[in-house]
Formats: sequence, structure tokens, C-alpha cells
Amino acid sequence: MSINGRIRLPSGHNAQEEFLLGRIGASSFLRDRIRTRLTQAFGRCTRGPTDYAAIILIGSPLVDFCIQKEVRSNMHPELQAELDYGLNMSGDANPDDWKELLLAFLKQEKDWRDADDWIKRQRDRVVRSGDKAAEQYAAIVSDEVAYLYNMWKGDYNEALARAKKISDALAGNEVAGYRAWWYYLAGSAAWLSNQTVKNTSHLEIAKDMFARAAACPTAVSWFSALMRMGIFDNLIPEDDYLANSAVENVEEFVARIGFNGPKFERAATEFTKLIDQNGYIQFTQGLEQLGNFLGYTSWRPGTSGSPDCIWKLSDKLCIALEAKSEETAEDAIPLRDARESRGHLDWVASNVNLTTDSETIVLLVSPRSKIAKDALPFTERVYLIGLDEARDLSRRAISVVRGARAQSTDGAEEVLRASIQSQLFEAHLDPKHLLNELRKTPLNILPQR
Repeated sequence: MSINGRIRLPSGHNAQEEFLLGRIGASSFLRDRIRTRLTQAFGRCTRGPTDYAAIILIGSPLVDFCIQKEVRSNMHPELQAELDYGLNMSGDANPDDWKELLLAFLKQEKDWRDADDWIKRQRDRVVRSGDKAAEQYAAIVSDEVAYLYNMWKGDYNEALARAKKISDALAGNEVAGYRAWWYYLAGSAAWLSNQTVKNTSHLEIAKDMFARAAACPTAVSWFSALMRMGIFDNLIPEDDYLANSAVENVEEFVARIGFNGPKFERAATEFTKLIDQNGYIQFTQGLEQLGNFLGYTSWRPGTSGSPDCIWKLSDKLCIALEAKSEETAEDAIPLRDARESRGHLDWVASNVNLTTDSETIVLLVSPRSKIAKDALPFTERVYLIGLDEARDLSRRAISVVRGARAQSTDGAEEVLRASIQSQLFEAHLDPKHLLNELRKTPLNILPQR
């Protein structure tokens, strides 16, 4: 399935699926539907026992989906075996290898007959097992229907009871996105109950349910943003909201470069080469990549008077970076560098869409550790980070993403999101700790020269 030139999974066929997958991240909820659609598509390629067809999986989302054990284990044993063979053969294959394999298949020569024998033996070994997440979803169907009927009837108390029963029944990180969704629906029922009969205890229940939704291990920023609309007095702390946004952004970044395969390591190697160079162009390209690895929307404006790079997180935090990687370490930071850096605060205010309560800081990335006395008036909200510090930060960021990928070997979206969250916090690269680290050296505390 291709949308706007981007290969996607056969999901999002309606508004509900788009919401559950794109906003809630409940990929395990849609897994059975996607698996059924793929099985149907594969089945259309061969209708009889003598038919044969080469099926090519195009795009990382589709390959990553088929790699998941929970996806394949619920398929027909023969399809499992065929996918096992294809995945095993594709590990280190290059275009020439693929051409040779495809020709052997199309000619049905001895090499392919040997492969076909392997697939048959594998088919006889594997078994079709259940999908544990799907089993949890199947168990709550009757309560989901009852919730909807009670909401339509205006029986919010019974709807609340059903929603709480559903959320209690969903256990584990793999179903956390959908559990968060039902916390939200429980909160909605409680809030409506308070609005109709002024049941104050239900208002407290609504607050609790909404807070649980935002605090799920795979919480999405959509829930956190809901809590910041004023209805519940900003129930979710700013730090949690920013952390959820960063986790989502890292997850999207991993999806773009591929959950499995060598593409990630190639991207990490290229990133390291860029950030390790002192040349202005290469170094600023490295800073842009660093923002992506840390979970920020990162770009280089490239206009007159603009920062060299911008890191933006939601509409609440903006970090403007000014790179001086080609300067000598012995000299002091001059007036022009400080004034240029301080001016980026005004540039951000005029050119970046942020809320009135957002925070903006400027990072001067420079090998220098002293400042000229006449530069001091231009140091407000400008902080220094050394080249070596930026490079160390880069390696820590790569380690976070690499660790998250390693912890989520099956590629399930909810598990990946939980892994990213834990890795960011363990490395102290979540927005709160990272911001504290970046602000540890204000320009105005540097030794003067």
C-alpha cells in the first residue's frame, strides 16, 4: 500500500484504524487485521497446487511487520515456512544475489527444488500458535459493545464500570497503547457523569483515568496534551508531556531508517563521521542528525541571520544552535559570536511556532572556554557546549536507539516505544535531564579575557 509515495502497511482503511495506529500507537490491536489482509494478498498469487509465484516485500514497514514472531506464529504453517525462508535468505543478500535466486525460482531448477524441500520440512516443524495480544482483545469485545450502548443511553455509571473492567483486563506493554485508550474512555464516562448529575467523586475518577492514560509506558503526547487544556488544571507535568513527545519522535525516526537490517548502522556510521569533523558544513549536518536521534524535530534553516540548526520539541521547547567548529580553542569567545547567538532568540520568536509559555535557549557549540569581557551583555539564555561534549552526546544518543532496537527484537510498535522510553531515561537523555545538561555552562560564568 502506497500513500503519497510512502510504502505503508495495509492498515488505516478507515478513520478508526488511522486513529488507533497513527495517534494511539495500538499496532497490536490492528495486527490480526493486517495479518489477514496480507494472507489474503499472498493467497491470490497462487490458486492451485501447481501454481507458483515470487512475492516481494517492499518497504521497511512491511518487512518489519513480517519479522515479528507474534505475526508469523499465527499464520498457516506453510506461509510461516515460506516467510522464514525468505527472511533467512535476505539477511546479507545484494541485488545480484536476488537476481540469481529469482531466476532459479522461475526456472524451477534443482537449486530451487532443494529450497522447496527445506520449506516443506520447516512447514512440518512449525505450529500455528495464538496471538496473546489478540486473545486479550477478543476477551473484552462484549464489554466494549456494552460500553458503547451505555454511552448512547446516557448510563455513564455503567459505561464507566465497563471501561474500567476493560482497562484492568489489558496487561503488558504490548497492549499499553490500547489500555491507555480505554483509560481515556473511562475518564470520558466519569467526566460526563459529573457533568450530568454533578457527581464530584466521578470528577476525581476522571482525573485519575486521564492521568493513567498519559502515564502508560507507551503513552502518546496526544493524551498528555489533553491534560494540558485547562479542564483538569494541567494534571500532567510539563516534563512528562515533553518526554512523551520525544519518545514518539524517536520511534518515527527509527521507523524511517528501518527497525531491522543494516540501514540503521549505516545511518549511525554516517552520523558519527559528520559530527566528528570540524568542517562547518559536515558538523552542522551532524548537529541536525543529533537532534533527530534525541527525539526533536531538527532542521537547518539556512537563511541569513538564522541559527545553524534548530531542535524543536512539540510547541513547548526550542533549542537554537550556533556552530563554531572551525574556531581555535585558545582564543576567547568574541563579541560577534555572543551577539550572533543572542540574536537567535529573536529569530526563533519570529520564525518558529511556539506557545506563549514555551522555553527557548541558544547553544553555542564551540571549542573555546573563555569569553571576551565586552561580550558579556549578550549572554542571556546562551549556553556553551564543547565539540567533544557534542560528540559524546551523539554517541550516547546512538546507544539509546541501538539499545531500544535490541530490546524490541520482534519489532512490535508498543514494545519499541516502551524500550525507547526506558533507554532515554536510563541515559539521562529525556528532555528534562538533557536540558539540565545543556544549561550547565551559561556563557556569563566563563572566565573572562
